[in-house]
Amino acid sequence: MVLERADLTAQPGKGEALHRMLADQAIPILRSITGVGEIRLCRCVEAPDRFMLLVEWDSVDAHHAFYSHAIYPEFRALFPPVTQDGAMDHYETL
Repeated sequence: MVLERADLTAQPGKGEALHRMLADQAIPILRSITGVGEIRLCRCVEAPDRFMLLVEWDSVDAHHAFYSHAIYPEFRALFPPVTQDGAMDHYETL
């Protein structure tokens, strides 16, 4: 298993819109993808326009396979209207 950590920052004034998009659209798409396990969405207490999305994948290859899935362009298009910044890393459990 590999844990993906995506750090996302909303555009000014769009924290709630980013939260709703993640909860109502992005996470349901991720849950439908083969190779996805647990998903957690966290909001920063000190900076409420910042979010952390944690996704357990069977492997990095499973995550990379998502990029060629038919729904990926729709998934990717959800982010630019509400985010201004983001970063992603993968972690292995030790």
